[in-house]
Amino acid sequence: MGADHSQMDRAERRHWEGSHTLNIDTNLKSKQCFLISKLQSSLKLCFLDICYYGIPSRHFYITDGSYCIEFGDAALTDRSFRFYASGPKTDEVVVRDFALTDDVKRRLLQVCGARNFSLALRNSEHMAKYIQCGSWISGEMVGSTPLCAAVRPSLDRHRSKVNTPPDELQVKCDLLFPAATIYPEFKNSLSVEFIRRTSTLNPHPKAVNMVILGPTGSGKSSIVNMLFNKKVALVKASPKSVTKHMDIYTGRYRPSTQERSTVPLNVIDSVGFCDSEIDPQQVVDIVKEFIKANVMNLHKVIIVCSNRIEAAQAQAIKSFMTWLKYDRHQPNFVFLYNKAETLDDAEREEAVSQMCDLLGVNYGFNAVWLAPGSSEQTSIRYALPVGFPPRAPLAQVEADLELLHRAVFLFRSDTQCLRVDATECAIL
Repeated sequence: MGADHSQMDRAERRHWEGSHTLNIDTNLKSKQCFLISKLQSSLKLCFLDICYYGIPSRHFYITDGSYCIEFGDAALTDRSFRFYASGPKTDEVVVRDFALTDDVKRRLLQVCGARNFSLALRNSEHMAKYIQCGSWISGEMVGSTPLCAAVRPSLDRHRSKVNTPPDELQVKCDLLFPAATIYPEFKNSLSVEFIRRTSTLNPHPKAVNMVILGPTGSGKSSIVNMLFNKKVALVKASPKSVTKHMDIYTGRYRPSTQERSTVPLNVIDSVGFCDSEIDPQQVVDIVKEFIKANVMNLHKVIIVCSNRIEAAQAQAIKSFMTWLKYDRHQPNFVFLYNKAETLDDAEREEAVSQMCDLLGVNYGFNAVWLAPGSSEQTSIRYALPVGFPPRAPLAQVEADLELLHRAVFLFRSDTQCLRVDATECAIL
C-alpha cells in the first residue's frame, strides 16, 4: 500500500498551527513524574522500524527493561507523552546505552505530560534524544529521509521550527546562562551589545547575520562569548558537543567607529561537526536545513578549528565552503585556529597555515578597511590564530580579541552578503 500524503497533511497541519509548544497536561505530568523514581539506573535509547501513513520511518523510545518512555505511539492513536510498564519490544534496535543521571531526570521532569506530538516538529525522536542528551534533533527530519521528503513540501512557514526546541524548553534554556561581562575594562569601540539567547530567528531587514561552524570541541561557544564579551554560551571541556541545537545570540553593534547608530546582530552557533551524539552527516544536514529554512542574508561565516583536524571534520567544513561558494566570496569567511594560547608566534602561524592548507583556504588573503568618512586604515586578516584560556587576564588575550572583532565585525566596501534560500546559495 502506497503512502497517503493527503491524510498525513490533514492530520499534521493542525499540530503545526499556533505556538510551537508541548501543551503540558498538568494532571498527566504529576502522574508521570512520580514514575521517574521507579526507573533503573541504566537506560537504552531504542527505535522500531515502522510506517507512518505508508511512509517508512522510525519510532523512538527509552526503556530500562521494565518501563517504556515514548512520545506518541507507533500507530499514532495516542499523541501524548507515554510512561508505562513494558518489557523489551519485538524487533527493537538499541541505539545507545546511557545512565539515569540528574540531568536526564531534570529533562524528564520538563517533558512529562506533553501532549502536542507532531511528526515534523515534535516527534518521538526529538523527545527521546532530548531526554537522553539534551538535543532536540530528529535525523528523520533532515536530508533526504522518506519522512522529511514527504513532509517538507507542506511545511511552508513552519519549516523554521523543525529541529528547534519547543517554547517550554527554550525558556528553561535561556534561564540557565546569565550574561556576565568577561572583561569590563575592554574598550569595545564597535559597541557590541548582547540582548538575548534563543533558538528561533526573527529576521530583520537590516540585521547582520553570522554563523559559526566547526568541529565539536573547537571552542565555538567560547568565540561567541568573546564576540559579545559576555558569558552567554555554556563552555566546558567535554568530548560531547555543548551546543545541542542551533543557538542564536542576538544583539547589536556599530558597523564602524565613525557611526553612531547600531544595527541588529544575529550570531548563530551551530551543532559541532562530528558530534559524539549525532551522526556527522546528520550534523551537516541539520545546519544546512536550519540556514535554508530561515531564508536570510548571511554576512559572515566563521569557521573555528583547534588542535588536530580530523579528515571527517575537514570534509564537513569543505562541503559547507563549497555550498556557500567560498571561492567567489572570500571576504565573507573568517577562519580561526582556536586554543592557540600555548603556542609561540611561529607555531601559531604554522598551525594557521596547516589549517588553511587542509581546508583549501587562501592563507594570505587579507584586506585594508577604510572607515566611511575617515582616512584611517585598518588591516583585516581572515585566517588567524586566537587563544582565550578561562580566567586569563585581559592583557594576555587583548591582542587576539582585537583581531577577532576586526575580522568578524568589519566589512570591506565590496563585500556582498550571501543570500540563502530554500534551494541554493545565491548572491543578491
